[in-house]
Amino acid sequence: MKKIRIILGIIISLAVVVAGSFFWVKQVNDSNLSFIKSGYVIKSSNIENNEDKTSRYYFNDETTYKNSVDNNVVFNDLENNKVKVSKESFLHYDDSSIGTLKKSVIIELHSIINKRNVYYNFFENQVLYKDGDSYYVEHLNDKLKFENFIIKVSENKYMVVFKNVNLNIDDTNKKIENNYLEITFKDKGIVRIENQEYSFQSVAEKIEMIFDDDLKLNLKDKSFYKGEEKLLQLDQITIDKDDNI
Repeated sequence: MKKIRIILGIIISLAVVVAGSFFWVKQVNDSNLSFIKSGYVIKSSNIENNEDKTSRYYFNDETTYKNSVDNNVVFNDLENNKVKVSKESFLHYDDSSIGTLKKSVIIELHSIINKRNVYYNFFENQVLYKDGDSYYVEHLNDKLKFENFIIKVSENKYMVVFKNVNLNIDDTNKKIENNYLEITFKDKGIVRIENQEYSFQSVAEKIEMIFDDDLKLNLKDKSFYKGEEKLLQLDQITIDKDDNI
């Protein structure tokens, strides 16, 4: 009986040591995270009249950040203000490259038109490098190139990158070239669209995006259309799909 108690004591002690080591390693790893490049992140926040305000918080390639337990990231911006942003945020680097704070997925718009939906995994430690009119991500010993595409970070957060788009919102048309738009689906059918220049918010049924080749993104039912044909729903874009590249 005494031997059993001794053995159990040893097992419990080892378990405590292993758990403590894991916690310490995790703390060290979290405290050593830093941004790959200098840039900014977009954040929307409520103000007194219940409207959303868009802010940009800047960081450099030496800025460290920590993951918090509430699915956020915390860092000090270039003005030394403590900033908390969602892990679903996009990173916009000074050289126009793109990053994310969590695993996401990319699909090119032309593959949606051609009904050959190919999904590319994109991880938080990767960079979508800007290269002229296109982007590329390093994959194994090659470069995967993208031009017009959409990135999905979560069911409610996306970003489209494009050469041309006609944005129809609240009966107003705005043509935007060589840019990006972040799309956030909020409560009660509200959608927020923003980039470094623009910030729009309206009910989803009043917003439509028309890209090259007459590809349309209907935000009311979260679907891409070619004419009247529904090609792909945003819900069908899967981040952890087994055959993602």
